[in-house]
Amino acid sequence: MFIADESADMGIVEYMKALFHQDYSPQEIISIQEAYSGIQDTEVLNLAYTKNRILLTEDKDFGELVYRMKYPHCGIVLIRIKDMPREERIRLAALTIKEHHTELKNNFQLLQIQE
Repeated sequence: MFIADESADMGIVEYMKALFHQDYSPQEIISIQEAYSGIQDTEVLNLAYTKNRILLTEDKDFGELVYRMKYPHCGIVLIRIKDMPREERIRLAALTIKEHHTELKNNFQLLQIQE
């Protein structure tokens, strides 16, 4: 289902595991920080692609890998929510991803707050 890059807040990963617990096992949400700490962005992207997972990240470099360097992917969510208390940001990101997870497959989505 998902792979969370090291740049993604672990709070989002934990919140999503709780949200999805009835539909998916916790193993469906892989944390790079926990399972593959220190691997390069290209390796993260390849891992997500080979495991058919949507990548959750706060690192905009993945946009360059996908659009400029043409790396294949199964979906990427770039989380760019700032200027909000951490707990609110975690909750908003996780709930939005859960609500729209079927639309995220094979797409590059920017998750941000419009001012």
